[in-house]
Amino acid sequence: MGKKKCAKKAAGKSAKRPEKKVTAKKIPTPMAKHKAATDDSPGVMAIISQKMFLTDCKTVEGMLPEPGDIVPLQQYVSTNKNLQPLSQGGDLYLVTVRPGEELWLVAVLRAPKFSKDRWHAGRNEAPIVNIDSLKNQFRFTSGTGITAKEGALGMSLQTPRTLTREDVELLEAALRVRPEQQLIEQLQQRNANRATATDGRIHPQKAAPRVSKKHLQSVEKALGFDLPELVRALYLNVGNGGFGPEYGIVGTKGGVKLDGHTLETCYHYMLQLENENPIWRWPKHLLPLANYGCGMWSCIDCTQERLPMFLWDPNNLDTGDTVAEERRNWYHSFWDLGVTMKTWLSNWLAEKDQPEPVPPGSAWIKKRLKS
Repeated sequence: MGKKKCAKKAAGKSAKRPEKKVTAKKIPTPMAKHKAATDDSPGVMAIISQKMFLTDCKTVEGMLPEPGDIVPLQQYVSTNKNLQPLSQGGDLYLVTVRPGEELWLVAVLRAPKFSKDRWHAGRNEAPIVNIDSLKNQFRFTSGTGITAKEGALGMSLQTPRTLTREDVELLEAALRVRPEQQLIEQLQQRNANRATATDGRIHPQKAAPRVSKKHLQSVEKALGFDLPELVRALYLNVGNGGFGPEYGIVGTKGGVKLDGHTLETCYHYMLQLENENPIWRWPKHLLPLANYGCGMWSCIDCTQERLPMFLWDPNNLDTGDTVAEERRNWYHSFWDLGVTMKTWLSNWLAEKDQPEPVPPGSAWIKKRLKS
């Protein structure tokens, strides 16, 4: 009996116990923590006044922003009680109303915290997005949506609105679309409708095909400088000229000619003007892009990242009787269109009036015409 007990005991010692499964403890990532917080409070939409937008919402370079730019906001000054849902989590979506009653998403303050009289967060990383097409889709937790009368959109948004999860999904989806990509897609659609591909209506009935990257490399070699990415995108993704404001954008070699020129020959023609008169020294990298008729061209200043647009009107160049008058007329042949290339194209697509041209500032004249 003792042996049996001993054997049983020994057997008991050698028997393997079932292995216990050990599951690694999941550590929530910052994004997961953020999602958990926003599940309870998706977010709030609040307005930035026109005055604040014009004075405080400048880009890092100090320029008035446009869609695609990032405004480095970190706070929103307000003690409005309708912002209190943010204390439970969620993001603060800041919007403004631009001319023409356009609704723009200006910045997103992620998980802001309240202190004294304002809401603080890390620096905004969201680009400005035109969300005008979404304004009739917002419902808010009130269920009323945006019901502003014409001309009263800004006033209707004075009170912060708590967003639904569906509202936040609309905003976040809009942030994922690059403005340049959206602009190119709209230009492709407009170019496909040959009846309205330009304002001047003298463009070819058939759209000019797009060009290859290799072709653009030869164009840049002929010009002597690299084209800005937005200009490259036009030729690579839309077509080789024959679309755009006024009489349209000029094509490169093999594309649509305007006033007998391609993009390359027009630029070199401008550079050779000083052979006719030494005062007529064309600014380098000022690229004639679209023809306005009567010898006038809309040009991009490719030396500036934001690509400001200038109109060149040569029709008064020969009226000077003295060197001083000739020089003055040369300076006065350039006009600041007051828009970047991106806004210039966007206004045309939206059938908005372009700003009235004004004489360029003294700093631009000194840097681009006198140097």
